[in-house]
Amino acid sequence: MTGDPVWTYMATDYSYEELGSGAELELPETLSLNEGAPGPEMGKWGEEFVNHYLERQKRLGAIIDFVWINNAQESGRPYDFEVHFADDNGIQTDYIEVKSTRLDRKEVFEISIQQVKFASEQKEHFHIFRVFNAGDKEQVKLIRITDLNMRMSQKQVKLCMLI
Repeated sequence: MTGDPVWTYMATDYSYEELGSGAELELPETLSLNEGAPGPEMGKWGEEFVNHYLERQKRLGAIIDFVWINNAQESGRPYDFEVHFADDNGIQTDYIEVKSTRLDRKEVFEISIQQVKFASEQKEHFHIFRVFNAGDKEQVKLIRITDLNMRMSQKQVKLCMLI
């Protein structure tokens, strides 16, 4: 690691949960992304993709309900979805931030200070959903990084500064 940038070796030991990929995610035909679309369009596609995934989870009974916070317009909140589910302690809420990329592997992505603070407050209830190969229905992959706060504390996820 002599002089190599941190992002070339930083994410090799973190764990995540793969939620699905390609055709098994049963994406609707209406979900499309133009080649070369700017970042905000790709981000919106990723959120639409996760919205579809959560709709399916609701139909399957895995969650009770969810709210897509940015459906109409960007809310400015440090998360994109609120997901409501039941466990032994009653009704719980998880918060999901969606991060999308057109690449099949991109370990470095932006996260705001508000999201870092919110992750610290919400602990195991704040998750990152990573969408890889955004716009490619055959190659798209969805993973979940659970409990971002704990992963940062255990140095499984690192923050970088870019000037």
